[in-house]
Amino acid sequence: MEEFEQQQEQDQTYTASLSSLRLNYDVFLSFRGEDTRENITKNLYNALYSKGIRVFIDNKGLTQGDEIAPGLIEAINDSAAAVAIISPNYASSRWCLEELAKICELGKLVLPVFYRVDPSDVRRQKGPFLNDFEKLEGRFEVEKMVRWRNAMERVGGISGWVYNNGDESQLIQSLVIRVLHELSKSPMAVAPFLVGIDYSLEELIRQLDVKRNGVKILGLHGIGGVGKTTLSMALYNKLACHFTHRTFILNVKEIAAQQGIMSLQKKIIQGLFPSKALSFSPDNAHEGRVKFRRMLREKRILLVLDDVDDVNILKALIGGGKLVI
Repeated sequence: MEEFEQQQEQDQTYTASLSSLRLNYDVFLSFRGEDTRENITKNLYNALYSKGIRVFIDNKGLTQGDEIAPGLIEAINDSAAAVAIISPNYASSRWCLEELAKICELGKLVLPVFYRVDPSDVRRQKGPFLNDFEKLEGRFEVEKMVRWRNAMERVGGISGWVYNNGDESQLIQSLVIRVLHELSKSPMAVAPFLVGIDYSLEELIRQLDVKRNGVKILGLHGIGGVGKTTLSMALYNKLACHFTHRTFILNVKEIAAQQGIMSLQKKIIQGLFPSKALSFSPDNAHEGRVKFRRMLREKRILLVLDDVDDVNILKALIGGGKLVI
């Protein structure tokens, strides 16, 4: 009995700290302030923020000294992905280059925007970057220069978004959709060492049998603090690779109560079908249910809803009667 109580206390402590285990930011923005802060960077930040994406942006500008601020390194480490807006004067900032090097070294997903620059010039450090790198060569040690050049070469080789004088809003919309898509398939953060979870995972996977077609509904229930959220996150990570459309929605009860069913419907659609989220704008919950069911029909999806304490929430989402999608 004492052992059970100790385990329950550990589970409660872990569940309470789940938010701290999740990364604080979805996207880290790396950019040269003088080039883009008041145009594409500002507009992209607002577009991402409006979709509920947690964005880190350095509003303090350049710091003093040669080393990147510790807070920026921490923010990079605490972000799921990075958007690097490479502009003509990007390489004139050692802080930008150091950010890019850290992003690459940490293995973060990088989505580059080539803002009025040629990707091949970024890759080879030619064109507008040639003079800046030549100036840096005389000021910094060889090891640092190699790191910066390697980062530019790597990012310059990634298929990103090229902007010259086209439709900036269209580029931003495309980038937001890509970010939403990448976030929807990112694994959920769980503790690295979980004792006694393997058997439960194996049993749940066996019951779901994801290789078979058809609708499968699985509910995890129990008193608070026994580890339902932890188990569902671990299960999501195991199964996500089998589904093209997948999303994990936390705090369902809170979203439904504070923002309404339509907001919950839209959040799910954003996770499952980022490219269709902008067109999902029902006038009422009933219309939302109809559109919701139509979009889910004949799709292979993995949808995990956490913290649902009332079956009426599910009925409000997709309607009453037998659940057939």
